[in-house]
Amino acid sequence: MLHRFKRQLLIAGLLGTCFTSIGVEWTSEDGIVSFQLPDDASWGQVKLKTPGAKLMLMETNGAALVFFAAFEKERRHVNLNQEYIEIWKAVTYPKSKAKKLVSGEFFSFKGKRAYKARDEDTKDGVKVRGGTILWMDDDRLFAIVASKNEADPLEDEVIKAFVASTKFLPKAKK
Repeated sequence: MLHRFKRQLLIAGLLGTCFTSIGVEWTSEDGIVSFQLPDDASWGQVKLKTPGAKLMLMETNGAALVFFAAFEKERRHVNLNQEYIEIWKAVTYPKSKAKKLVSGEFFSFKGKRAYKARDEDTKDGVKVRGGTILWMDDDRLFAIVASKNEADPLEDEVIKAFVASTKFLPKAKK
């Protein structure tokens, strides 16, 4: 019992050192989008090394996370259309993986054409549900990706507030 407590204390300490300030506005380095970081002590910003990922927030207990990704500009003009989504789904949900697409739909996200996907997977006996919002801007793919143990992450109050806080910033004049 004492060993378990020490281990949990160590994990909490390590997570605490990885987290940065909360309750402030975060702006992407290229100035394209901003988000309001959660003003909730059970969430924190985590540094990560995932390609394209610019911002990741995680619950301190590890049960939920949300991240924003911005990918490199495509070499040719690209539209977020059914053809593009079919390619994205084939890469994201290969038949060989346990992660399965549950639903997907096009919708308007803050005035931009976007695609919302929901998926699920089972890890270590826990059902992990995921949600992804994709949009294009100037031939670049952007995404908000979230996951939560045993629940729809896009219905989590902190994640909903994060997504709702999305602001598309005016482009700098060249």
